[in-house]
Amino acid sequence: MDRVPHRLQDIDPILYFLNDDGLPTTTVVIHGANFDHFFANRPDPDEYCCLISRAQLTGRVYLLSWRSGFGTYNPVRAIGNFLSIEDNAHRLGKSLKAVISKLPWSPPKRLTLIGHSLGAHVITSALLEHEWHDTGLYDVILLGAAIGEEDYEEYTGRKFWRRCASQVRHRIINCYSGYDTQLWRRSFLRRDQLECIGRARASHLSSKIHNISFTGTLSDRWDHDYLTWFDRVMNRVYPNRTRSTAYQVEALCDCPWCEDYVMVNANEDVECPSCNITFEYRTKDDQCYWRYEPQEIECPRCEIGTIVVQAPAVEQCSRCRKGFEFDRRGSEVVYSEVAR
Repeated sequence: MDRVPHRLQDIDPILYFLNDDGLPTTTVVIHGANFDHFFANRPDPDEYCCLISRAQLTGRVYLLSWRSGFGTYNPVRAIGNFLSIEDNAHRLGKSLKAVISKLPWSPPKRLTLIGHSLGAHVITSALLEHEWHDTGLYDVILLGAAIGEEDYEEYTGRKFWRRCASQVRHRIINCYSGYDTQLWRRSFLRRDQLECIGRARASHLSSKIHNISFTGTLSDRWDHDYLTWFDRVMNRVYPNRTRSTAYQVEALCDCPWCEDYVMVNANEDVECPSCNITFEYRTKDDQCYWRYEPQEIECPRCEIGTIVVQAPAVEQCSRCRKGFEFDRRGSEVVYSEVAR
């Protein structure tokens, strides 16, 4: 495989702290390549943070973000771009243990690594490069791993799995889909004859290796988007898992009033930072709701300025600055002037 030299600062890994509910476990989630960002740019971590929050994982949770922008669908440039980003994933994997050692609670008592696509490539490179027995590495979860069993020199498929399995205390969970189009494209771009790990069961049988098929169940056109369905994926990986009630679910959405794109706490009343309208984003159906629908009314005093009225409150005219105390009688808005 062609290699493009990169320094680690070009990959620029950043550990984003997401939650800590006090339990002595640590989970690090590593995302893969992103086709919606310019080459080698960092994908927006907010989107990943919101998707991960829906699973409400227990313990300390981190997102490992890195410069994995793919940047083009142009077939002429796509091969070079993919090989470069894949090489970055390999280099990041060789430094992953050092990156995790920077955590405040290092080494963790119980560490779980979750990698999606090239994020899974990062993890397998790390398992082959270093010894992990002193890190408390408990589980490794590979989500649509963009790497082949025999892609590493000096490792056959059997040696690859035995080496990776020897690094974990509990098990490796290989989540795969036989319909994964993105991983088929990887094989096509590289002209590989072998399948990616993320498209088939592990070839090596071991009590430490657990395969879970997501074939045709991810509800995206590529059957590869495990992070969008992260909550459901974690329910399959850990069927009897306990959710952290201290982990606030977050969401990115369009404010239903001003239509600004905002990040909010989900499933509770929040105030839009742009227009101060109160609404609730419900993850049950991914829709916004409000108890009182906002109304824009003419100022009762100057009859020029406008006031946006929602819940009973004191509001001020945008033009004459006169304050009014608004209330509701059913759907009717009533008001009284507030003395200065």
